[in-house]
Amino acid sequence: MSLFFWITGYYFTLSCGPHSGDEGHYLIQANSLYYDHDLDIYNNLDVREKMIVDTHGKGYMHISPNSKNGHYYSWHPFGLSFLLSFAVPGGVILRHLLLGILAGLGCGGMLLLSRMIGAEKRSSFFICGLFWFSTLWGIYAARALPETGGATLTLFLAISVLGVEKSPRLSLLGAMICCLSLPWLHIRFLPISAIGGVFFLFNAYRFQRPAFKKWLFPAFLFGVFVIGGLYITISFDMFESGTGYISTGFFNQPFGMLEYIGGTKGMVEVLPIIGYSLWVVLRTIFFDRDNRYISVMVLLIILAILATSCSSTSFCDGAAMRGRMMLVGVPLTLPLLARFFDKAGSVNRWFILFLSVIPVFTFVVLLIYLPVVKRDFAMPYEILPEVAPFLRSLSSPFASPGSQFGLFFFLGTFLLIFSKQKMTRFHLAVVCCLCAVSWYWIKPDLRPTNLSKAMKQENTRIISSINLDTAKLWSTKEEFPKRAVYALFANRLEGYSVENTPIASIIDLPQKEQDRVISQDALEPNDWNGRNYKWVTLAQPFPALGTSAFVCLSVEKSGNPEVDFAAVELLPSASNLLLETKLSFGNDNFCSQCFALRPADTGNVHLLTRLYGEPGYLRVHKLHWLPLNAHLLDELHLTLPYSL
Repeated sequence: MSLFFWITGYYFTLSCGPHSGDEGHYLIQANSLYYDHDLDIYNNLDVREKMIVDTHGKGYMHISPNSKNGHYYSWHPFGLSFLLSFAVPGGVILRHLLLGILAGLGCGGMLLLSRMIGAEKRSSFFICGLFWFSTLWGIYAARALPETGGATLTLFLAISVLGVEKSPRLSLLGAMICCLSLPWLHIRFLPISAIGGVFFLFNAYRFQRPAFKKWLFPAFLFGVFVIGGLYITISFDMFESGTGYISTGFFNQPFGMLEYIGGTKGMVEVLPIIGYSLWVVLRTIFFDRDNRYISVMVLLIILAILATSCSSTSFCDGAAMRGRMMLVGVPLTLPLLARFFDKAGSVNRWFILFLSVIPVFTFVVLLIYLPVVKRDFAMPYEILPEVAPFLRSLSSPFASPGSQFGLFFFLGTFLLIFSKQKMTRFHLAVVCCLCAVSWYWIKPDLRPTNLSKAMKQENTRIISSINLDTAKLWSTKEEFPKRAVYALFANRLEGYSVENTPIASIIDLPQKEQDRVISQDALEPNDWNGRNYKWVTLAQPFPALGTSAFVCLSVEKSGNPEVDFAAVELLPSASNLLLETKLSFGNDNFCSQCFALRPADTGNVHLLTRLYGEPGYLRVHKLHWLPLNAHLLDELHLTLPYSL
């Protein structure tokens, strides 16, 4: 498995770039540790990144404001970065080899734990193997993020808890390594470390009482004081509050726990089998005496993750694939599911197979289309229907307000797991009916809005087709703060800036500017109405797709010419004027303004300008094309980049 994850990880990097999301922040720390032997990353930032920090603040580059003595420490823990620093000389290949080994060890840990709790070999390979090839494990195994390493350590911590009865010394070593390493990978793993440590000590007391009193407990306590003390010392030496993170408020969004399990941001969509495995943990506590102890530990770990990581405004994982927070604990449930699979009836077995195959199929399709999807691989269920012809028109039952579907799904799996063998067929029919009703309830928003930068044309069509009378909006707060719309929605013209946009001119400019200068006087009259006007095209024409839109621009003029701006939709046999206006400039010769356009048809939009009067030229700094309307802006509490 390590070889497989090594190859797929390298394939991800070749197809999607060296890093995505938070990966860059872990990799820059690894480079700093290898080249500079410190964690201050300021000298590892390039000129552009330093300019971003100066302009937008440290938080924009995930540099902790809690850093002491003017240092630039990342707020991301450096445990994984320390491990990756040894792979820096070997580049991408060695990095993915190291990540592949971590993921492979996690696979081995799942299999070993399954056998230790009494699951048959065939069931263990079947249940765990399907998870290994799922989108959740496959994607995170390929990325430089701490979750896969955290899951591996958590699995071996559980193995140490169970193994203390037969191998106290080896189990003590494993428990100490796992417990004391988890917080270094991420502060979120501290509750897991604490729960695992307590259960290890309690199990050691049950089965190794003489050794527990003589050397096992003192040795464990000594390790905790030494390594834990070192961790606390380093943390307070680097940060004012002992952590690089700014608190997002513990338990200030408790509904996030429910949303994370079965809602639109939840685990069920990315890993449907979680709807089974969580109930199996509870069932094992009541009906499987031999594995009750480890099941209680697994349940407490899951609840701790939900309470500490999913109850605040940051529960939706950031720029990462859904399931990131729970990935550390989910693998613990699969051995228990394998044990249940041994004794389950045919209905439960086939349903488990069906749910387990969905993410495997998704991962295979994702690997095939990865060169097309690129950095949007973190949203496979949104992106793949847009690029894979055989998946087109598929709708997601978890599209907003999909919490109802997740709720009915969990109720249905509860019926199947806890029902008697004779009733499972009837209950399966009930589950299907409940899911069908909930799916019908969700309409007409069956399709999730895709805001991928790579799918701008599709974004325009989907956003413009939203029915505001029935659409449901999800947010982490009751009211959104006012924020610029271009931060949330794909801007078709985001690639146009002062460095690459044509300069419209009616004067001669220096030679160094000639590569982008369009001399208006050299053009032939090209007005759509036959007027004797010469228009300069500012951007590559693009499809209007029959939508309402805003166009925003920030331009600078030199000299004192008059400037007209127009947006025209050209159809095969006609033209449709969307906007024609004279631009007003301030004393600084800048004009930054937004304009609401008339509804377009299905032709190509041309953004044009012309200068007249006194000599001068026009330089474009920013262009924005936003396929929205005023009603949608108001409903989402969004503002335009500039005033109308």
